[in-house]
Amino acid sequence: MEGSAGQQAVATALNSGLTADAFWGALQPFIPIVITVTLVSLGYMFIKKITRRFSRGKGGAA
Repeated sequence: MEGSAGQQAVATALNSGLTADAFWGALQPFIPIVITVTLVSLGYMFIKKITRRFSRGKGGAA
């Protein structure tokens, strides 16, 4: 019986502790980092694509 009481306590703690506010509150400090890394990665991919295109002579300018 002690095992089921412990499992019930864990389930209760998870249900009361994992709320949307708690989740977003934990992620909020990392959002600027994620946005910055995403923008830098997209910029790097775009510049890499342009340099490959120009190195092959497919500039696109008429």
